[in-house]
Amino acid sequence: MNKNKIVMALGLSVSVGLLGCGGGSSSSSGGSSSSSYSVTAIDGYLQNAQVWLDLNKNFIWDTGEPKATTGAGGKATLDVTGVDNPESYPIVVKAIKGKTVDEDTGNTIATDYVMSAPAGEQDITPLSTMVHVLLERDETLTKDEAVQTVATQLGITSDDVLGDYIEDNDVEAAFGAKTLVSSGVLPETPEELASEADEETTTTSTFLTEAQTVNTETKEHIETEKSALGEGEELNLDDKVGTFDPVTGTVTFEEDSDGDGVANSQDWAPDNSEEWLDSDGDDIGDNADTDDDNDGTLDVDDAFPFDAEETTDTDDDGIGNNTDTDDDNDGTLDTDDAFPLNPEETVDTDKDGVGNNADTDDDNDGALDGDDAFPLNPEETTDTDKDGIGNNADTDDDNDGILDVDDSNPTVPDLNPIEQVIQFMQNNSMFYALWADHEYNDATGTESVEIYVEKFTLANNIGTVTEAYQMLPDGRKVADEPDANDEDDIVLGPNGWQTFNDTYAIAINSDAVSVYPEEVPSLTNTAYGYVKDLSGLNMAEHSGELGDYVDADAVFPEGAEGGIVKLTADVDQYFLWFKPWFWRASGNTSDDGHNATNLTEIQVAPADISQTGDDVHTAKGISIGMHVGVQFVTDGTTRFMTLDWWNESTQQPGTVTINGTGTWSQVVVNGETIIRYSVPDSVVEAWGEVWDNDSQQLILSVYGGIVHSGDYLLAGQSEEDDEGYLLNETAKEALIGAVNLPGWCPITEVASGATLADFQAQIADCQLPVMDPEGAVLYRVNSSGETRVQAYAANNEALRFKNGTPSTKYWMVNQEGTLEFGDDAQNIWDYKRAIMDVDEDGILSMATFDPETGEISLGLYQEVDLSQPFTYCETSNSDWDEVNEVPTTFFSFNTYADALKGCVDDTAYRAAKFTSTFIGEQLVMKDEDGTITFLANNTGTFVSTDENIQFTWTEHDAENGIIALSYSFVDDNQVAQNNTTYMGFAYSNGIQFNVKGFTVSTEWNGNTIDSQGEIWDGLFIHPESEQTLINYGFIEAPTP
Repeated sequence: MNKNKIVMALGLSVSVGLLGCGGGSSSSSGGSSSSSYSVTAIDGYLQNAQVWLDLNKNFIWDTGEPKATTGAGGKATLDVTGVDNPESYPIVVKAIKGKTVDEDTGNTIATDYVMSAPAGEQDITPLSTMVHVLLERDETLTKDEAVQTVATQLGITSDDVLGDYIEDNDVEAAFGAKTLVSSGVLPETPEELASEADEETTTTSTFLTEAQTVNTETKEHIETEKSALGEGEELNLDDKVGTFDPVTGTVTFEEDSDGDGVANSQDWAPDNSEEWLDSDGDDIGDNADTDDDNDGTLDVDDAFPFDAEETTDTDDDGIGNNTDTDDDNDGTLDTDDAFPLNPEETVDTDKDGVGNNADTDDDNDGALDGDDAFPLNPEETTDTDKDGIGNNADTDDDNDGILDVDDSNPTVPDLNPIEQVIQFMQNNSMFYALWADHEYNDATGTESVEIYVEKFTLANNIGTVTEAYQMLPDGRKVADEPDANDEDDIVLGPNGWQTFNDTYAIAINSDAVSVYPEEVPSLTNTAYGYVKDLSGLNMAEHSGELGDYVDADAVFPEGAEGGIVKLTADVDQYFLWFKPWFWRASGNTSDDGHNATNLTEIQVAPADISQTGDDVHTAKGISIGMHVGVQFVTDGTTRFMTLDWWNESTQQPGTVTINGTGTWSQVVVNGETIIRYSVPDSVVEAWGEVWDNDSQQLILSVYGGIVHSGDYLLAGQSEEDDEGYLLNETAKEALIGAVNLPGWCPITEVASGATLADFQAQIADCQLPVMDPEGAVLYRVNSSGETRVQAYAANNEALRFKNGTPSTKYWMVNQEGTLEFGDDAQNIWDYKRAIMDVDEDGILSMATFDPETGEISLGLYQEVDLSQPFTYCETSNSDWDEVNEVPTTFFSFNTYADALKGCVDDTAYRAAKFTSTFIGEQLVMKDEDGTITFLANNTGTFVSTDENIQFTWTEHDAENGIIALSYSFVDDNQVAQNNTTYMGFAYSNGIQFNVKGFTVSTEWNGNTIDSQGEIWDGLFIHPESEQTLINYGFIEAPTP
């Protein structure tokens, strides 16, 4: 995809990464993701059963989960469009009394029941239900172990447990499954099945317990039947039906005289295969009875044929209208709904019997709603200046500062449109442009979107970008360096192709506005536009391309204003955006790639052009989108084509479809050879959403030895639908707040005074990851360089390490999914919620509420893996003479400082700082030589097996986290000596600290900072930390 010049200039571009613009498209002989997923519901094969893909794994069908009704053979096909890897989710089947038909008997089932199958299984049976529940209740159980459990109970092989036992003619598995149904042990509702599968809800599973009993008895019955077989006789289990008495826990295999699948003892009509139940006791079997619940409504017209209290369910939500408080499920209670049975209507402002949604004049004032600025106010119809005051009440309709009584044209402002823009820029002096950068991943079919903000400051009538940053999903701002991010953007300058950083300037020239790249000021564009009061307007419709990513219902607040601008090119402009994929049609798809090196090799002779129906691998051309491209014929024509790389029906490579033709030409501009061509409207229409370019005027040219793709704009041309928005502060803040993207959850930090309700409100509408911290160790360094670690053990126990010092705490995840952390359940320090993974280095962003201060903060946490080797900073360490116990190489303090900084800069996360703040009242650490204690009064001790040294310490360099420790001693020659040791943290995980040190001594070369000294490093840890971590299972005890 190319980039609009106006949106580059004003920041409202969606610049697609290489893959989304066809850059990542390539031929493939492999299969692609399917939009359908086939499943089978089996007791016998079940028709008219409901089946769904359980995306959130709660066993209950939720809106958005693929759902279908089974047909012949129990088959159903789920539409899984947009679902990656449907085999990763379980399947649930709901069999409905009186509706679902068991093909084994040809009759509807007598009772409701629910079945499921674990992820990856497409046959849903009573046996798969047992396997699924076993797996859900015991996370340590493997699938094979769960299958073996069921197989052992029934006395069948593990291969017969999952799958289609009818198709495989597994008589014993089929009988075991049917007995689970006829015994009535299967859950009747999805909610009941969910409860049975949740070990936290029920300590034991009634379903599994009763099913085990049924299976064991079934096994014995089968063995008895098999033992009675004569030579050559085949096992027939169809003449008996198993029933279960939950009181006695016994299973009885009874006769089924009429073969309807219901045991005689439970069959209302044991000798009539057409009937087995009389729900309303009227002596007419349900199958013959046209009103099973005898409520006066025929079953065919009754949404609840077995419930005499309900007949209708307008919104099909499973709740009858008599009970439902919102019959049409439109979000408005029936008591407040003017049309309680019409989901399309709720209000009738003018009481004319026509709902507002259908009414073309809601307030019945004679002005159609589409033309009425106040469709619900019969006193007003027009608001010329969009100030929220209708013209009848407004004293200045056009808001130009001249009262209507004094204005010769009261509905037209006195300034011309571009003068309004100039005035807007001069009045605000600072204005903003917001834009989105999105990348489409061909492989996963997903899109990632990043939101950027540019701040323009006007000085001497020239607006330049003085601040640019990316808004992260958690609300943090990260400075954007355009020349680092956009180094691949290429423009044709006076001397040929050159890279530029997409940074534009906006200049006021008398009564005109000019826009140009700062690095190529000769490429000017003339702006024209107007100023718009955005107050009350829909943001999605008034924010350019950013409107694709904001809440569809959000409106701008009072005071929001913007300059709406379009550009006309003053000179011809050419841009290159990416290296396109080249299909070489060589017979070897590995030859394809972003590897065209000249404009000749991409051309084809007329005799070699592709036709509709040709094998896809014979098509030579350039990709300009997902599976679409163009052939350049040497006669000057272009052929636009769609390539179906894999045919799902034939399971073979697909074919070419020619969507249209055009022409191309070759020109030389500023010394560069360029192919120019245009994509016809008919082709764009045929490609539909696959077309993802802003311009249909495209080019190819060679840059850096590789063919690049781009677009062009000739002098006097403007790009269609290419408006940019310059926003004031109010509009900018509102637009950022309305961004609505997956994972988007901007946190507004509050210094104090907030409540837990305030915190919960900030995250209420966010789609956040589920928190399950048990076993995690999270490390944070705050802004002053202090460290905090929270290690989450089992049984809601936790460890906290404050600047390395351990203490025991409490944690739990509450019903809202928020992590509570404190001394105990009654003394919670913090409420935390993970917002987003920041990067692949295990850094995550977490929002925290402190109930004591009312602070809401946002922090970055590093996940710590204590099983991994700790990092040491050995850079520039001195060599050591072990015999004489002296260093043999000496270095300067500057060498030490550089070594420490190099290690600190090498860390992926913020570094801890050795300062007085870190030491606090007392800091105790030990290394292999002994224990060192720092006190707040700037004194301390170092104690080892043979030494007890008293020292003083000072904060040498707070910014870089270096302290200086001084002490005196008497050497082996009984000479008094003075030492100074400088210490800083090179690496840390909040529990272990790699200290980088520099020691000078009068015993060596002097005791000043200018003296040559020893550079060393060591590992320090609180004396109690290791044993504490062992006690709580975070690390293993060392081998003796």
